[in-house]
Amino acid sequence: MNVKDDEVPNNQVVQTDIQQAERSNQTLPKANVDIQADNYNLMKVMEQHKDLLSNAHLPKLDIMTFDGAPLKYGLFIRNFENSVD
Repeated sequence: MNVKDDEVPNNQVVQTDIQQAERSNQTLPKANVDIQADNYNLMKVMEQHKDLLSNAHLPKLDIMTFDGAPLKYGLFIRNFENSVD
């Protein structure tokens, strides 16, 4: 059988297609499973994060307000620094 340089015999094309299909069948499902597992794990972490944030409540601070009196400024600043720091 004479085959030109740019022609490939049909049986060789079929064999190549089979090999490619076998390779893709072996790797694609595993990749899809890995991606699905990663997505599932990410969603679980996000849900846990959301639950933690929704249950976290900081106490309300009662910070004295400054009324502008210069003699009370030192008291205000000490109260503020002790409450906020």
